Amino acid sequence: MKKSITKIKNVCDMYKSLLAENEKAQKYIKKLMAMLEATYLEVGRPNWKYDTYNNALLRIVRPAANGNPRKFVYVGADSQKIADAFAAIDRQAQYARLADKLSDLVSQAHMLSGSIYTFEEQMFSRLKSIRSNTVPTDFMKETIDLTGGAEQLDLLKIRPVRKTG
Repeated sequence: MKKSITKIKNVCDMYKSLLAENEKAQKYIKKLMAMLEATYLEVGRPNWKYDTYNNALLRIVRPAANGNPRKFVYVGADSQKIADAFAAIDRQAQYARLADKLSDLVSQAHMLSGSIYTFEEQMFSRLKSIRSNTVPTDFMKETIDLTGGAEQLDLLKIRPVRKTG
């Protein structure tokens, strides 16, 4: 019995530590996402277009949203602007990966919480079942009429006693 109780305590401690680690990871990812949001993020893909003089010009193609057609943001041929645009696209990709990871962590936390809730409900259900199938301590102090009034049995002393009165 003590081994079972120890196992239950160990499982509860493990769940508690997993939830704490999950919460810590969620906070860290939210912090990283906030730092990325503070910078410029570009939702789009790079596209090169050539002018009449065969110079490569960068433009960013943003996806269509809410029924609006896709948009083209012209960056041009300036190497610094091109580097900034690619950095913004990379930051957006990092942000999307972090958002996916955060979603996974939230799902894991819900699964852990659900497992804990299910375990708790099962334990309380079993405890209630066990208590309803055992003799309560108040019952042990009472006497029961076993013979229809002729004799009573005192359950604490386990001996027949004469009914008086």
